[in-house]
Amino acid sequence: DAFRGTTTETTTDLQALMSHLSMRFDRRMVQVVTPPSDIRVTGDEVLLTRALRLVIDHAVRYRGPGSPVWFRAALDSAAKPASEVGLALEAATPGFNRSTWHYLIHDELDADLVGRSGMMRLQTASHIVRMSGGSVAVDGDDGHVRVLIKLGLA
Repeated sequence: DAFRGTTTETTTDLQALMSHLSMRFDRRMVQVVTPPSDIRVTGDEVLLTRALRLVIDHAVRYRGPGSPVWFRAALDSAAKPASEVGLALEAATPGFNRSTWHYLIHDELDADLVGRSGMMRLQTASHIVRMSGGSVAVDGDDGHVRVLIKLGLA
């Protein structure tokens, strides 16, 4: 039922969401950089928290050995007025491969992978972000991949 309709009617305080995420992870493994206050994004707080937790959990699983994961927010300063905020997830040392994130950006189901929790987690996260009016992308070459999540400003 959570995937019926959209959640663009609700808004979430991005600073509170990122602060909540920073408390859920070991700081030696996940560094969440909290954005300035007074930034509201479209989407339900509970669903967005779930989506971002799923993506960060996946990153922790596939990061380089001993490498923390960085999760940062940045306003698109080129857009006047800014219409979205970008969230970037990357490993502190190169380690992510594009294939690790395949099901975050692709909807097709691979019959051989159905039932694998990683695939379902990434597709769930992707659906929540898109349902909230946002987008997901993977940028960079193997070893230097960044996951980019964009959320609309409310």
